[in-house]
Amino acid sequence: MVRYLSAVGLFTAGIAAIAGARAQEDDATITSKFQRVNTAPVADISKVPEAVWNALNEIVEGRLRTDGAPFSKPCFGDGASTGSCSAVQSNYVNSGVRADHYGAYMMTQWEGCQKSQEYCELDWTNPTNVGAFKPPETCAQGSINARYIDVRNAADVIAAFAFSRMTSVPLVIKNSGHDYKGRSSAPDALTLWTHNIKYTKYDSNFQPDACSSIPATPAITYGAGQDFEA
Repeated sequence: MVRYLSAVGLFTAGIAAIAGARAQEDDATITSKFQRVNTAPVADISKVPEAVWNALNEIVEGRLRTDGAPFSKPCFGDGASTGSCSAVQSNYVNSGVRADHYGAYMMTQWEGCQKSQEYCELDWTNPTNVGAFKPPETCAQGSINARYIDVRNAADVIAAFAFSRMTSVPLVIKNSGHDYKGRSSAPDALTLWTHNIKYTKYDSNFQPDACSSIPATPAITYGAGQDFEA
């Protein structure tokens, strides 16, 4: 069940990447792997059995991560790290650095959960302001899901959609975190991080897969996470 999607352009680029890639495993094969561990709908993401998570991680070749955290976390509480916190403070409003971090968004309010008012933020006007992160201030997970797939190919996406379909766990699709409407973040979901799908390819005679009625034409295809400079 895909409840949350990022900007249309990102999603379209992701679909284009799937269509242009040759997945190593098709949906039927991946679905059968989930069936072997009795994958079934759950009430929420916390109820997914460990065996199902292990199956997903195996299918995506170890790219299921469990360490997703807000960008500002190194500055808070017992886990505070002076060196890491300084790096966060120095780059707090650096869009390039934020784009490269799973737990960072361009509009920082989308890192938190607005419904529960749980956040993990520094003072954007002065990131070194200790009043924003010293006790009793705390760092909440917010809308940064701890579990995410570092997507590298079409098979990873197929696996995520099969997992969502069979468990009812929502999906979030995040690239660089530029969606100003916040559609690329949401709590209690599995996130697909597409930022590392980086490639560009020129084809003088491009024709989309399964679209033989469309005339071939020169085209450039690119990965969902490919960076561009104006």
